[in-house]
Amino acid sequence: MFKRQIVLTTILLGTFILGSSCAMSGEFEDAQRAAQRHDFAASSAMFQRLAEAGDARAQSALGLAFLYAQGVPRDYAKSKFWLQKSADQGFALGETGLALTYESGFEGTAKNLAQARKWLDLATQLGERTAEVALADMYKRGDGGPVDYAKAVALYQKAAAQGDAEGTLKLGLMYQTGRGVAQDAKQAAELYRKAYALKDGAAALLLETLGETVD
Repeated sequence: MFKRQIVLTTILLGTFILGSSCAMSGEFEDAQRAAQRHDFAASSAMFQRLAEAGDARAQSALGLAFLYAQGVPRDYAKSKFWLQKSADQGFALGETGLALTYESGFEGTAKNLAQARKWLDLATQLGERTAEVALADMYKRGDGGPVDYAKAVALYQKAAAQGDAEGTLKLGLMYQTGRGVAQDAKQAAELYRKAYALKDGAAALLLETLGETVD
């Protein structure tokens, strides 16, 4: 499974540039603000209206709301339905969420790691860093296809370049173990320090394995 949830706030706090009408964009922002106040019942109701009108952002948000029971009862079938709608419009977070359903095999969806790879790959092409880390993990483990450490490293590098703490940490691990790159403890330590600065507490423990500290 993904090492972290694609939490609803990933969408709520993001920047969206799809061609929605001004009125739809205004309501979406209202839904974002409601969710930021933890008024998930109100935000989900607004996302529902927008999703039914074809807004890919809202479809993705609503799909994740059903997945994580944010303001609506958990419903895996409805979650997949709305994530699929969003993904079919080429929205990166919809593609990432849909990949999660295939990777995890939630109730009503057969586990399909090849499909998970497919949707994550599409999301990475749009620069979605959560997808970059998740797809790198799949390449590293050989989930849904052959192990490919070089591709895993490239994806972790992309995520790290966007300031992603998990991607930075996992890139450090690749340097520490010499998978997909030449083994380089100094580079690993540098990356762990960057990950620590990005609030990944596990980085301090990994630095200790190199005989280093965060200072």
